[in-house]
Amino acid sequence: WAAEYRARVDSFLTRVSAPGRKIMWLGLPTMGLRSLEQKLTLIRDVQQNAVEALGDGAIYLDTVPFVTTEAGDMLSEAKVGPKGKTQTIRADDRIHFTMAGSEYFADRVYPEILQALGLPDVQDDPAAEPQAAAQ
Repeated sequence: WAAEYRARVDSFLTRVSAPGRKIMWLGLPTMGLRSLEQKLTLIRDVQQNAVEALGDGAIYLDTVPFVTTEAGDMLSEAKVGPKGKTQTIRADDRIHFTMAGSEYFADRVYPEILQALGLPDVQDDPAAEPQAAAQ
Protein backbone atom coordinates (compact mmCIF):
# COMPACT_ATOMS: atom_id res chain seq x y z
CA TRP A 1 0.00 0.00 0.00
CA ALA A 2 2.74 2.46 0.93
CA ALA A 3 4.52 1.99 -2.41
CA GLU A 4 1.32 2.62 -4.38
CA TYR A 5 0.48 5.68 -2.27
CA ARG A 6 4.02 7.01 -2.76
CA ALA A 7 3.64 6.61 -6.53
CA ARG A 8 0.43 8.64 -6.40
CA VAL A 9 2.02 11.38 -4.28
CA ASP A 10 5.01 11.49 -6.66
CA SER A 11 2.66 11.74 -9.63
CA PHE A 12 0.78 14.62 -8.04
CA LEU A 13 3.98 16.44 -7.13
CA THR A 14 5.26 16.04 -10.69
CA ARG A 15 2.07 17.65 -12.01
CA VAL A 16 2.27 20.67 -9.71
CA SER A 17 6.03 21.19 -9.95
CA ALA A 18 7.49 23.78 -12.30
CA PRO A 19 10.73 25.76 -12.50
CA GLY A 20 10.66 28.67 -10.06
CA ARG A 21 7.66 27.28 -8.19
CA LYS A 22 7.85 26.41 -4.49
CA ILE A 23 5.73 23.63 -3.09
CA MET A 24 4.70 23.56 0.54
CA TRP A 25 2.98 20.39 1.65
CA LEU A 26 1.12 20.63 4.94
CA GLY A 27 1.41 17.41 6.86
CA LEU A 28 -1.73 16.05 8.43
CA PRO A 29 -2.27 17.25 12.00
CA THR A 30 -2.72 14.90 14.92
CA MET A 31 -6.19 13.46 15.27
CA GLY A 32 -7.83 12.12 18.37
CA LEU A 33 -8.44 8.51 17.37
CA ARG A 34 -5.59 6.14 18.21
CA SER A 35 -6.36 3.68 15.38
CA LEU A 36 -6.51 6.50 12.84
CA GLU A 37 -3.34 8.09 14.18
CA GLN A 38 -1.39 4.88 13.54
CA LYS A 39 -2.43 5.02 9.87
CA LEU A 40 -1.67 8.74 9.65
CA THR A 41 1.89 8.13 10.82
CA LEU A 42 2.50 6.01 7.73
CA ILE A 43 0.76 8.53 5.47
CA ARG A 44 2.79 11.42 6.90
CA ASP A 45 6.04 9.51 6.39
CA VAL A 46 5.26 8.75 2.74
CA GLN A 47 4.27 12.35 2.07
CA GLN A 48 7.31 13.79 3.81
CA ASN A 49 9.74 11.49 1.98
CA ALA A 50 8.17 12.32 -1.39
CA VAL A 51 8.31 16.06 -0.77
CA GLU A 52 11.86 15.97 0.54
CA ALA A 53 12.93 14.01 -2.55
CA LEU A 54 12.16 17.15 -4.60
CA GLY A 55 14.97 19.06 -2.87
CA ASP A 56 15.04 22.81 -2.31
CA GLY A 57 11.92 23.51 -4.36
CA ALA A 58 9.64 21.81 -1.86
CA ILE A 59 8.98 22.01 1.86
CA TYR A 60 7.12 19.53 4.03
CA LEU A 61 5.57 21.33 6.98
CA ASP A 62 4.97 19.05 9.94
CA THR A 63 1.79 20.40 11.52
CA VAL A 64 1.65 17.88 14.37
CA PRO A 65 3.47 20.25 16.78
CA PHE A 66 0.85 22.95 16.10
CA VAL A 67 -1.94 20.90 17.64
CA THR A 68 -0.25 18.85 20.33
CA THR A 69 0.99 19.52 23.83
CA GLU A 70 4.64 19.24 24.80
CA ALA A 71 3.80 15.74 26.06
CA GLY A 72 2.45 14.82 22.59
CA ASP A 73 -1.25 14.82 23.51
CA MET A 74 -3.75 16.32 21.10
CA LEU A 75 -4.90 19.82 21.97
CA SER A 76 -8.64 20.11 22.32
CA GLU A 77 -8.58 23.73 23.54
CA ALA A 78 -6.24 26.61 22.81
CA LYS A 79 -5.98 30.38 22.98
CA VAL A 80 -7.37 31.69 19.71
CA GLY A 81 -7.39 35.06 18.01
CA PRO A 82 -5.92 38.41 18.94
CA LYS A 83 -7.49 38.39 22.40
CA GLY A 84 -6.18 34.90 23.16
CA LYS A 85 -9.52 33.58 24.35
CA THR A 86 -9.43 29.86 25.22
CA GLN A 87 -11.74 28.00 22.84
CA THR A 88 -12.47 24.44 21.79
CA ILE A 89 -10.47 23.73 18.63
CA ARG A 90 -11.68 20.21 17.81
CA ALA A 91 -15.14 18.94 16.98
CA ASP A 92 -16.66 16.15 19.04
CA ASP A 93 -15.31 13.56 16.57
CA ARG A 94 -11.72 14.61 17.56
CA ILE A 95 -10.82 14.74 13.86
CA HIS A 96 -12.25 17.93 12.43
CA PHE A 97 -11.45 21.45 13.58
CA THR A 98 -14.10 23.78 14.93
CA MET A 99 -14.21 27.27 13.37
CA ALA A 100 -11.99 28.47 16.21
CA GLY A 101 -9.71 25.49 15.58
CA SER A 102 -9.43 26.41 11.91
CA GLU A 103 -8.42 29.93 12.90
CA TYR A 104 -5.91 28.59 15.42
CA PHE A 105 -4.40 26.22 12.85
CA ALA A 106 -4.23 28.91 10.15
CA ASP A 107 -2.50 31.26 12.59
CA ARG A 108 0.22 28.61 13.04
CA VAL A 109 0.61 27.84 9.31
CA TYR A 110 0.54 31.45 8.02
CA PRO A 111 3.98 32.52 9.29
CA GLU A 112 5.53 29.31 7.97
CA ILE A 113 4.21 30.04 4.48
CA LEU A 114 5.44 33.62 4.60
CA GLN A 115 8.88 32.46 5.71
CA ALA A 116 9.05 29.88 2.91
CA LEU A 117 8.15 32.54 0.36
CA GLY A 118 10.42 35.16 1.91
CA LEU A 119 7.52 37.56 2.43
CA PRO A 120 6.94 39.97 5.33
CA ASP A 121 4.01 39.52 7.68
CA VAL A 122 1.78 42.46 6.85
CA GLN A 123 -0.38 41.65 9.87
CA ASP A 124 2.55 42.47 12.15
CA ASP A 125 4.00 45.32 10.07
CA PRO A 126 1.41 47.71 8.60
CA ALA A 127 4.21 49.50 6.71
CA ALA A 128 4.74 46.30 4.69
CA GLU A 129 1.19 46.37 3.29
CA PRO A 130 0.89 47.21 -0.39
CA GLN A 131 -0.63 50.62 -0.97
CA ALA A 132 -4.27 50.54 -2.06
CA ALA A 133 -4.84 51.62 -5.63
CA ALA A 134 -6.48 55.03 -6.04
CA GLN A 135 -10.07 54.73 -7.12
